[in-house]
Amino acid sequence: MPTSVREQILAAFKARLDTISGVTVERNRVEPVTTFPALIMIDGGQTLSEENAGLKLYALRVDIEGYVQRAATADLGPGLSDLYAQTVKALMADRTLSDLAIDVREGEMRDPEIDRTQGHSPFAAFSLAVSIDHFTDPNDPYQPAP
Repeated sequence: MPTSVREQILAAFKARLDTISGVTVERNRVEPVTTFPALIMIDGGQTLSEENAGLKLYALRVDIEGYVQRAATADLGPGLSDLYAQTVKALMADRTLSDLAIDVREGEMRDPEIDRTQGHSPFAAFSLAVSIDHFTDPNDPYQPAP
């Protein structure tokens, strides 16, 4: 069975995140994170931006949640900043995702959250929105635009 262009792009996106050494990367995880540092890729919706006889242009949304844990609360900010930087660097190294997409665009990084619960080392998380522009054949979502 063929793989849709959307799924090919999401798989290539995860493969880019998988290049970050020492970071656990998972897709659409719903259970609490227990391994740090970690990135959770969450498949989002998409918007049809343009359609004509030759192509459909989409903006596919993906959210990335980044998690770090440190021995001291003061080290959480630098840890989040470093994981964020590694994430953006990995994605921007191939903005076309091996020619499956037109562009990968970084969006909003929402305010980080810090877990201050007693009984474990402090951890923090960020959420980064990413948009991926891509074409498909107007009549077949399994085929890229010609």
